Amino acid sequence: MTEQARLLDIFIAPDAGAPMQSVERCWALVETGLEGDRYARRCGTFSARNPAVAGSRPVSLIAAEAVAECNERLGTDIAAQVMRRNLLVSGIDLKAAIGSVLYIGEVELEVMSTCPPCSYLSRLLGADMRAGLRNLGGVRATVREPGELEVGTAIELVPG
Repeated sequence: MTEQARLLDIFIAPDAGAPMQSVERCWALVETGLEGDRYARRCGTFSARNPAVAGSRPVSLIAAEAVAECNERLGTDIAAQVMRRNLLVSGIDLKAAIGSVLYIGEVELEVMSTCPPCSYLSRLLGADMRAGLRNLGGVRATVREPGELEVGTAIELVPG
């Protein structure tokens, strides 16, 4: 992680398959996720198939550097917003952060696992996102301390 680690954007979608909307700020809720997002409402694409999995998807993060690498691999210009992750960050190695805690302002997130791309994303975007995001798909985290997230906030990592 660099000293410039920041929250660059916040994306939420109200329902499964709905376009992700960029918001300047939103509330992160303990064990629920981001207020207004499909997984916080338990109506995301994977919520109905496996409720236990839905509970493990409160917040997903992807690095801007990973988005750039994916586009380079695929020769595309796919926006981070359509990659269906909640938080776009920069300056942090998310995969190395698994088992650690991230502080984004007052919000405390525990980084739980990788969030590999699925065939659903490839179908949705008409591109081989599994190849584009191989080892770059981001991470899933759970909210341990609630609060308001705001674009531009610095990120602090506390190793687990």
